[in-house]
Amino acid sequence: MLKFINMAGDVVVELHPDTFSGSNSLVGEVTERLSKILNFSSFGIKLVSSGIVLADQQSWHELGKPQEIQLVTLPLVTHCERDLLAAVRREDVCKVEKILQKPHDAACTYPDGTPMLCEASRKGNHEIVKLLHRALADINSTGRNGRTALYEAVAAYNLAHGHFEVVHFLLDAGANTDQPDWLGNTPLHAAVSGGGRYSTEVVRLLLKASADMDQPNSQGVTPLRAAARWGHVEDVSALLDAHADPNKADASQGTPLLAAVQRGNARMVRLLVEKRAQVDQGQQHEAPLLAAIHSQHVDIARCLADAQADVQRTSSDGMTPLHAAAAQGHLPMVEFLVKAKASADVNKADATGDTPLLSSIWLGFSEVVRFLIECRADADVADKSNNTPLHAAATQGDVAIVGALLQARADPDRCNDDGETALFTAVWSDHLEAVQQLLKAGADMHVLDGRGSSVAHIAARLGRAALVNALLEAGADMQRLDSQGATPVQEAEAGGHQEVLDLLSDRTDAREAASCL
Repeated sequence: MLKFINMAGDVVVELHPDTFSGSNSLVGEVTERLSKILNFSSFGIKLVSSGIVLADQQSWHELGKPQEIQLVTLPLVTHCERDLLAAVRREDVCKVEKILQKPHDAACTYPDGTPMLCEASRKGNHEIVKLLHRALADINSTGRNGRTALYEAVAAYNLAHGHFEVVHFLLDAGANTDQPDWLGNTPLHAAVSGGGRYSTEVVRLLLKASADMDQPNSQGVTPLRAAARWGHVEDVSALLDAHADPNKADASQGTPLLAAVQRGNARMVRLLVEKRAQVDQGQQHEAPLLAAIHSQHVDIARCLADAQADVQRTSSDGMTPLHAAAAQGHLPMVEFLVKAKASADVNKADATGDTPLLSSIWLGFSEVVRFLIECRADADVADKSNNTPLHAAATQGDVAIVGALLQARADPDRCNDDGETALFTAVWSDHLEAVQQLLKAGADMHVLDGRGSSVAHIAARLGRAALVNALLEAGADMQRLDSQGATPVQEAEAGGHQEVLDLLSDRTDAREAASCL
């Protein structure tokens, strides 16, 4: 055994000479090994043989086979701390090496608490990182943000200029791959946030170094979920190839698949589905299929449906995927859900009693309405207030939808909870064409609503001369009494609606003149 003795003649370390007896072994390599054993800066270790200080670049083989080597440890200095910190920040490699050779303590930090090794790693300066490591800077020390040198190197986006080499070096030196920062993010979280070819190489490096691919941050977000949320397909692929859990949800129950769908990334969705991501797992208000519909990605919805996503699954407010598609007026998605493998129920109601047909009518999506009617959606289905599709269309004044519903044999005289037919809602909303269309279809204009008024009473009360005229032409009785004993004429007088009164007077005069002939 080769003995390394101190100035007092005591044996400090014994090493087997075969460890470094190769022809290419250098004194500097032995010094590095002793530095790790003694936990002391290699710059502060000097080896002496036969009274001569050995140079780092000197070949160990040339020394023959000494039995003892004197080991001298020089005291660390700290008086150049300010100069050293400045040199690291300026990336002055020569200056850093010169100060460390004094030897100088490598554990000093900047005023904000950042260790020098973290600063050098953030800048991607491979040479300074190696020098600080030789000086025994703590490879896992952190600043106030909890970031290690490895995290800083990974988080630096300019991975093409030095940072990749720094990451590689730190991993080889045994850096902790899973030490989180103050938000719980690990170096792997930092890697997937970068994107691009170089970040994926770093992801693979970290995985090769046994980084925990499923370790969540403080919000429960795993690296896979983060990569999916950022839209970085190659990072997702690398993590999945390493068997990252595709179903681990964050604190809000968001999964990697849901994030991929929300990004609208079909390739990423397929990758996750192929790795058996659960297609119906997601947040309470939004499963992956609903997210695909909200973002109007039919190809993603098809992929999820092919993977057996539940097309009848309801959200917390009772909406099915078909409700969501109809509410957006997205005809291609509606067609897919109804006609493809999905076979969605066109008449399923949500929590308010609205069917997809009612939803699309309230929002004025006539193409979707026509398609749903063609698919035998119930034209007389009512919501919780007993409003039918015809009530909704008349309220909106959409004559195309009113016509389509009437053609589908919707009942124009069906009443809602207020006793109103679709004709009432058209009058209240002042939609002349819808009123005319309903009258032409034979809507009963003499029925009284829950308050005992006819449509003629309401039109006269509101002073809507055009509507009154349409009702007159259809034969409305302007002398009929409401529940309070008032006629439409009296309603117009009470409201001071002179145009309506003139119209009614002209009609009365015309009828009297005709009766005298």
